[in-house]
Order: sequence, then structure tokens, then C-alpha cells
Amino acid sequence: MNLWVKRTGQLFLAALFLMACEDESVFLGFKGNSKFTVKYQEFLVGDGAVVGIDPELTDNATGSRRLLVGEHDDPIVGNIRTEAFAEFLPVLTSKLAQKEDHTYVYDSITIQLRLDGYSYGLTNANYASGKFTIRRITDTEPLNIREEYHPIPGTDKEVLVNVSKRYYSNSTVSYADEAESLGETRFAQIFMFDGEERHTTTSITRETLEQSDTLVIRARLDDDFGLELFNVALDNYNEELSDFTKFRARFKGLALIPDGCNTVLGLDPANTFSLIKLYYHSELSGEVADTLTHDFGFSGVGFHNINPSRTTDLPPAEPTYIAGEATGSLRVIQAGYPMVTKIDLTNFYEEFADEITEKNLIINSAELIIESVNTTGEYNPLSVLELRLMEEDNSFKDYRTLEQSVRDSLGQFFVFTDLRNYFVSSDLSAQSTTRVAGSLLYNSTNKNYTGSITLFVQNLFENKNSQHKLLYLGLYPGTSITGINTMLPTGKTLDRTVFMKENIKLKVHFTQPNNSNL
Repeated sequence: MNLWVKRTGQLFLAALFLMACEDESVFLGFKGNSKFTVKYQEFLVGDGAVVGIDPELTDNATGSRRLLVGEHDDPIVGNIRTEAFAEFLPVLTSKLAQKEDHTYVYDSITIQLRLDGYSYGLTNANYASGKFTIRRITDTEPLNIREEYHPIPGTDKEVLVNVSKRYYSNSTVSYADEAESLGETRFAQIFMFDGEERHTTTSITRETLEQSDTLVIRARLDDDFGLELFNVALDNYNEELSDFTKFRARFKGLALIPDGCNTVLGLDPANTFSLIKLYYHSELSGEVADTLTHDFGFSGVGFHNINPSRTTDLPPAEPTYIAGEATGSLRVIQAGYPMVTKIDLTNFYEEFADEITEKNLIINSAELIIESVNTTGEYNPLSVLELRLMEEDNSFKDYRTLEQSVRDSLGQFFVFTDLRNYFVSSDLSAQSTTRVAGSLLYNSTNKNYTGSITLFVQNLFENKNSQHKLLYLGLYPGTSITGINTMLPTGKTLDRTVFMKENIKLKVHFTQPNNSNL
């Protein structure tokens, strides 16, 4: 940490001599008539290709319960299709038959899911269209756990244990055929709640989706399914209602499968408006005594998968860490089933670090800039991009696979690791006990990204002769490691950032002594 304190002190010393100047080349640094010269240089760093990487977690254990469902043809990225899967569990575990002298009769069953305001591919000029069908999950195991054999230490025996399952962008489960679907709901049939009154709207645009917080999709479900659920809940026979393990064994959950959609919508299964509602009534002496309902919520496991079919100049989803065609200028970063853009620092070394022999050079400021971000089609650019270290072969630098000598060498740089990935440290990390990843923030007014990495670049210059000098960075969809705690998990959004490679630059202001003896 002493190195960073020393470096911060040097930067502070340089700041004492700052002056305003119209010429950008002397925007920062010492006075022009002093023993020092202030200079400015920028470097193109966009020659690295677009790289497809590992699928992201999409289940609700990520901290976000959002489910994505739908399909969209993105003119730049290609087609993306998402399917959602969710357990449902009884809100109350008491049996339906509360009065012994009453007869209870099944009536109907419906599903209702609240939209959370997110969309991918929806604009104010088009309406959400298409539908999704609702199918039963048919896997033999429940979504929440799987059984694994684990060795017993000190013996040659194994024990069968339950392990929590995790789900990723490429995960899926078995579900019923379309012919056996329980129902369907169309994106045009959206219900809007206003107090206790329900209204139907058939023109869901991006504007109405974002402005209303009580939009739901609804469907009538198959009566055979409803009757099966009713019979389980009626007397709680064999505790199939009150014991969630037994309930999950019988009802694995529901699959939401898109059909003919032009957009992907976000669902909020944790909301109180999201539920399965069982309608029934009681009779006494042949007359209807009460009309009743019993609710089932989506408090269990839920996840979605993401199936991209990317355009030919972008990397395929499988296999991962394969670069797209680097012959073009298009650069993309996308969340969900992520793509990253690789930054190549070769020009920084060849045009700057390797050309300067003075040791007492001070980097006054270093910024990564992405200009002229593509906003055609009302797609949301990612709000934050984070900087991770990459290898020449397009993989991320992985702490777990590195030899100790390489780990020690990386300790010279202004980076940190979570014991898996390596991250560029933010300038803020020098004054904090908590390391924060370097990041670029999006400015929607200027349609650009900027990120300060002054201490990191100063450190690159100082270690330019290192055997393990850093050449490649990855622009990754921003996560909470950037210090912005409101970031959604990467697997819960499909937002993407698009720009041309000539529009990403490293801009460096530095102070250099006029006398090499200084």
C-alpha cells in the first residue's frame, strides 16, 4: 500500500502546479516556463476483438428475482430467445376443506405475472406482440436441489447429499410439449390495475411499460391441472400441500415458452400481483355457501435461459472465448449471455511507454473514452462497464490457474483479484480499504463513456519492462464490484453497448522534466 501512498503524493505534488490552459496538450501539469513540460497523447486501443464468454447465473439466488421471457431480432447482435422456469408454492398450507359439513367444488384456475418495466427490443413506435405458452416442468428432480454422492473423509464410502442447484444462461430443464400446454397469454392482452379496478390495454409500448407499475399478463389454465392442484390442497392428504418437499416432488414448476414474440419482457415473480389463483366454492345442502380462492406464489426457485443466435461477425455462444471477426470495426459488449470487447494496449507501449526513457515522468490523468455510442433503435447501453485483465488467447486472467511467480508479478500492478478474476483498481481504491474495480460510466446526454484509470496507467509505465506486463483488458458489463451497489446481476439484463473500434481511446496527460537529470 506504501507504493500507492507514494504515488498519490507525487500526483498531489503535480497538482500544486496545475493551471488552466486552452490547449489540451497542457490541460494538466506544471507551468510551461518551469523545469517541466506538460504533454498530452492519445492512443487507439480498440484493435482487440469481440469475445463470447461464459454464461452468467440467471437464478433468483443472484439477488434479483427477475425472469426474462420473449424473443427479439436485434439488427446488430442477432436473434435472442429467452425461456423462463419457476417453482410455485402454496401461500397458505392449510387445507381447503375447513368445514366438515360443507362440500367443496373446483371452479377454475388462472395465472397472473407482473411485468417489472424492463424490455429488450421494445420501442415507442412498436407494440409488444406474440405470446408464450405455459407448460409443466417434467424433470424427475425438483428445481431447488439435486442429489450428489460425496466421499466420507478417512473412508472408502460415499454419502448421498442434497445440493442446491444453480442455473445459468445456458441451463434448461425438460418440459411438456406444446400440445400439452396448460394455457397461453398474449403480450397484447396486458391488464393494468388502477386501485381495485382492472382495465385491459392492447398497446404496450416502451413508454407505457416504463410508466405503469401495475401491468400484468394473465391466462386461464387447464382445468385438469387445476383439478389436480385442488385435490392435493383439499384435504392436504399425505401432507402434499403443507410439506414443500412433497409438494415440489409432485409439482416441479412451470415453463414459460415464447412464440412469435418481437420483444423480451422482464417479469417480477416475487411481487404480490404474481400468483396462481385457484377458484372454488363450498356447498351446503345443495346450495352455494361461499366462493373461495387459494393462492400459490412464486417464492421458490426461478431462472431463465438465454439462447443467442448471433450475426456472423460476432462470436458464437458456444464454444466460449472465441473471438468474432476482428476485420470489421464493430465492437459490442452485452449482458445476459455476455460478450466483451478486448482492449489492446500495444499502442500505449509502442508509442509512449517504450519511447520515453525518463523515470521521473508523472501521469497527471489517464482516461478511457468511448465516443459516439450507437443508440439506434432505443436499445439501452449498459450504464457501467468494468475493466478485467485478459490474456492473449481471449480468456480472462484466472488467479486459480496461475503459477505463484506470476501472481507475485501481478502484485506489482494496480490491480486486485477476487481469487478468480483480476480487476483494474479504480483510482478511488488508493484512499479506501476496499478495492473497487476500474469502470467506465455512460453519459446518455453525450452518448459516451469515460473512466479514470490514472494510477493504473502510471503503474503500467513504471513496470513497462516487466516480464508479465499487462497488454489486454476486457470491457465487461458492470457489476457491484465497481462500487455501484444498485447494479443488476449480469444475467438479469440483455442491455448492450455498441460502438466502432476507432472510437475507444486512452487519453493521457503527463508531466515530463525538461532536464533528464531532474
